[in-house]
Amino acid sequence: MKKLLIFALMGIALPSFAVNSVKWEILQNPVDGSGGFPETASGRQLFVDFNNDGILDYFIISGQNNADTEVIGLFKGNADGTYTDVTEASDQLYAKSCSSALFIDIDNDGNLDLITVGKNGEDVFTDVYKNSGAPDYKFVPDWEMADVFPGLSTESPDNGTKILVAFDYNNDGWTDLLINGNAGGKWEAVNGGNEQSRVVAIMKNNKGTFELLKNPVNGTEDFISLNGGSVDAADFNCDGYMDILATGYNDDLKTVTKLYKNNGDDTFTEVTGIDFVGHQQGETAFIDVNNDGYADIIEIGRDVNNGWNAFGKLYINNQDGTFTRHEEGETTFFGGGCALAIADVNNDGLTDYFMSGWNTNSTFMWNNGDNTFTKEDIVPDAARCRGGSTTFAHVDKDGFVDLSLFGYRDGGGSDGDGLGSWPDYILFNKGGDGVAANAAPAAPKNVTVNYNAAKKCYEVKWDKSTDDTTPADAIRYNLYVKTPDGKVYFTLPADKATGALKVYGTQYPLIPVNHYDLYMPETEGIEIAVSAVDNGWLSSSFASTGSSALKTVSEEACKVYVVGQTLYLQNASDKSASFDVLNLDGKSLLQQDLAAGESKALEVKVGAYVVRVAIGNEVVTYKVATAW
Repeated sequence: MKKLLIFALMGIALPSFAVNSVKWEILQNPVDGSGGFPETASGRQLFVDFNNDGILDYFIISGQNNADTEVIGLFKGNADGTYTDVTEASDQLYAKSCSSALFIDIDNDGNLDLITVGKNGEDVFTDVYKNSGAPDYKFVPDWEMADVFPGLSTESPDNGTKILVAFDYNNDGWTDLLINGNAGGKWEAVNGGNEQSRVVAIMKNNKGTFELLKNPVNGTEDFISLNGGSVDAADFNCDGYMDILATGYNDDLKTVTKLYKNNGDDTFTEVTGIDFVGHQQGETAFIDVNNDGYADIIEIGRDVNNGWNAFGKLYINNQDGTFTRHEEGETTFFGGGCALAIADVNNDGLTDYFMSGWNTNSTFMWNNGDNTFTKEDIVPDAARCRGGSTTFAHVDKDGFVDLSLFGYRDGGGSDGDGLGSWPDYILFNKGGDGVAANAAPAAPKNVTVNYNAAKKCYEVKWDKSTDDTTPADAIRYNLYVKTPDGKVYFTLPADKATGALKVYGTQYPLIPVNHYDLYMPETEGIEIAVSAVDNGWLSSSFASTGSSALKTVSEEACKVYVVGQTLYLQNASDKSASFDVLNLDGKSLLQQDLAAGESKALEVKVGAYVVRVAIGNEVVTYKVATAW
């Protein structure tokens, strides 16, 4: 069984602020109660429910350019809080150095697949593993799919590992990939590549297969060639499309950071006029610092252009496509190599961040709510480390977001303080004085789904949700889609029944506004639902209209849809229309005649209905269902 060591997180607070800190419990010997996770550095750890049992599992891949340090591990989470090593069940998984990984449902079958990148010997590889699903949930290599990718790794063991991001850049209901890193040589055009050795690219998901998005920048050129930094994605201008950040080293410009705005037509445009620094060995990330619903940016790393100077900058989104830079003296930021984890840790509604790395140490940055942050070193010191990665996740589901980290701990081991040199811990957040458990946000209300034939998309809208701590403007949203052929899509993989997230970290961006255009063909029997996610990464249940076929097209003269238990009938034609509501057995329950331009709202019982609309000699049939 698991053992817990309790420590109080005693912070170093700035005099002008009183930060509500939290207490941590380190999970000891998590692997079947007799051992720990692998001790390593230079890689990625992920929490994921890969077997759809509602319990988060643990995955790690790592290595420091040396076969002796390379590890890969898949650990199934158990109901009693322990983990079981199931790596060998997927016998073709293998470890890599300078590595990273990401879980993604490539083919929308409801099972999370796995992509790993890194070095094996002197060569770099990208591997795609398909999840076999129930009952075995094994990861099986798909060599043909892997061939369309470049081999990728971080440039060296001291560079960041956030080089893969899953996001739906074109809103088509298939998850695409933003990739970054060292290709180990040029990614040759004959293999589908762009002749770059330092890669920033989008791999477009074509209904379960991938191909490179060619000439994404204004339709004429590639993204800038970078590695050694990081990538991220978010809808920074709230226009309904995910934009991207890329930071790293370029042969001509050295270290740079670039922001690209998604134009919604398979192209991106660089956003200029932002005084980015650019770095290696750190991360640049989107984060809504001031809860206005617009993604701000933090840039933390080492500036190669300025003697490898360590820095940390904050860029506040002005909501007009511009950003205002705030210096370290204003924010208390500081820099160095780092891996980032972002969440509201102390449940005050403000998004904090944690960083682990060279010079950044293992440090909490508590958001004070005025664009300043309070620094606090991690306690217990046994968890301090660098050179690995860090993640926030709701492991024990108690309303406090937990922390996981691994890497190398300076000054540890038998020759140091004896507390160990290679921490790889899960730390349970137990709250503290003035820190109450977080409650999930309310499910979105008044979800409507209308098909716009002119745009060829479903227009999904809903009311903003509410939360106990996160302001309504700062709440983000997760979209769920299921088509009649059984394919399922999530903006961020989640449990449809509960809304609970299946993947944690900053690798999937969420929707920042209460509307979304989904570019899919109009389909009889489609399901679309929305859930709310707060700053602490807690999510509501999914809410939908209950309609299985909603039609609101510019060519049609009527509209039928359900919100809750209210059936809405609208006649937008210049003629009278007859609306006949039937049960699924074909029995007529009521008839309603509406004059031209007239609308009617009817309260109905829970259930499914067929509505037949007649306008002159034309008949249209809708199938709708109330929310249960």
